[in-house]
Amino acid sequence: MLRGVTSKLQEEMSKVCQKREETIHGRQISVIELPALTRLSEEEVMRQTHRCVSLCDPGVHHFILVTPVSPLTIEDRAEMEKIKEIFNSQEHFMVLFITELSLDKSVSDFVASTESQSVVNLYGSWYSVMGLKDQKNSKQISGLFNCIENMKIEPYCLQMYMRAQEKRAQEKRDRHELEEKLSVKDNEIKELQEKIKTRGEWIHLF
Repeated sequence: MLRGVTSKLQEEMSKVCQKREETIHGRQISVIELPALTRLSEEEVMRQTHRCVSLCDPGVHHFILVTPVSPLTIEDRAEMEKIKEIFNSQEHFMVLFITELSLDKSVSDFVASTESQSVVNLYGSWYSVMGLKDQKNSKQISGLFNCIENMKIEPYCLQMYMRAQEKRAQEKRDRHELEEKLSVKDNEIKELQEKIKTRGEWIHLF
C-alpha cells in the first residue's frame, strides 16, 4: 500500500490489485499492491480487497503501509481510514516511513510528530523508518523481514476478511438505526416546541 508515489505509477495502480513475486535476501516474497480505494466504487473496493487476500495463500502475513516522510493530504488520510475500515486489524499492520534523505534529526522529528503518530496509532503501534539511499538499507530490509517472521501471528486469511466485512455491515446498520432514532427524537422536539409556541400565543390572546 503506497502513498505519495508518482502520478504515472498511481495511474498504473489505480484500478486493479497486482501481485509480484521476488527473491529478496534469499526469501521468496509475494507483494500485493492495492489500488487507491477512495478512487473506486464501493463494489470495486470490495472486489479488489477480496482479491488482495485471495492472492495470498494461506493469507497475508503483513500489510505494510508505505508512506513518505511528508505531510498527509486529505486524500491520504481518507485512504488510510478506508484501509483500516475494510481490513479491521491492528496486529497485521505496520507503517513504513520512507525517505530519500539520510535518517537525520529532521526525519526523526517528523516521525515523532503528532500527525505521524496518529497514523501509527490508527493501525496499532508498529512502525519503521527506512532511508532509501542509506548504506544500511539492505540490513534494514532484512531486519524488517526478520521482525515479521518472528511475530508468529496467524496470516490474515479470507475468513478474517469476511468477519471484518460482517462487522463493518453491522456497524453501518447500527449507525443507520441510531440516525433514524435521532431523527425521530428531533422531529418530536420540534413538534413539542411548536405546540408550546401555539399554546403561548393562545394564552396571550386571552
